[in-house]
Amino acid sequence: MEPIQLSQDFVDIAPPQFNSTLRLHEMLLNGTIGESGVLALESDRRLGDKYRALRSCDEQFNELINSGSAASQEDAGADPKMVYTEYLNCTGTALCEKPLLELKSCINSVMREEKHIRDCAQTRRLLERCMRSKSEELLQASQPQVFRPKATP
Repeated sequence: MEPIQLSQDFVDIAPPQFNSTLRLHEMLLNGTIGESGVLALESDRRLGDKYRALRSCDEQFNELINSGSAASQEDAGADPKMVYTEYLNCTGTALCEKPLLELKSCINSVMREEKHIRDCAQTRRLLERCMRSKSEELLQASQPQVFRPKATP
């Protein structure tokens, strides 16, 4: 899956919130979701590809986390809004490509002055809902003993 390129103008518009995806990603990287959870995700026929696509965003996640540190800000590195947008682009492409494309199209219409930014609110909420839902599905798949106790030995 090729990441969708977002313009700098997109960064200036309030980006969607996706805290559940951030938290899930953090749990995957810091070991909160243990080895058995990762194995469950890797072997899940329905969500394995989504899991691998999300993990392809590890670098962007680390950049996002590090962009908030004082040392990072002193280095005058990348703009934190742009880092956030790059992570959204990566995870949105991985988990919710169609809603991300719809939001991008709406924002492009705003840039061409064909729409008002308020017209993108529903599309933005759709992306947020999709990201939350896919993150929840991945979390549930990582913990089959909790969410599907009869399905595990």
